[in-house]
Amino acid sequence: MNAAGRSVTKIVRIACDPQAAFDFLADLGNWPLWAVVNVKSTSRTDDPNWWDMVTPHGTARLRMRACARHGILDHDFVDPQASWTVPARVVRNSDGTEFMITFFQPPGFTDAFFDEQISLVDIEMMKLKELLEAMSPKRHDHGQTTPGCPPISNAQCPGWPDRLQGQGGAM
Repeated sequence: MNAAGRSVTKIVRIACDPQAAFDFLADLGNWPLWAVVNVKSTSRTDDPNWWDMVTPHGTARLRMRACARHGILDHDFVDPQASWTVPARVVRNSDGTEFMITFFQPPGFTDAFFDEQISLVDIEMMKLKELLEAMSPKRHDHGQTTPGCPPISNAQCPGWPDRLQGQGGAM
């Protein structure tokens, strides 16, 4: 039996509606705004599933496999050195959001290099929190809100098994 590989899960609590957080994160065009260490720019490609990305280490490709109904933001990353799938989730926590992202150490990454890269994610998680909370509606003492993040529709999940389509979602 093979042992499980190394992994690290990062979690950030965000005072923002989960639908708004999902919408922001699902748009790969927003990634340079919050993934400030690892993503210098993103651009659409002719393939609607893949985006080109510039990282500190060169060019890469990124594909989002999002499902709003279940809060899933899994994405595939491919560059000349490695490729991997990164599971990510947005879930409701009372009036706010928890964003969780798990990184598995790719083959060929030393423990030291993986640890260094993972430590940089903390900077990005705090930037994401800052951005989303700044865009989030502000609650006032009288119970009214000021507009912030626009709502999104709870999209169906193409490619998901039919048995999951009718079940409750994460958000």
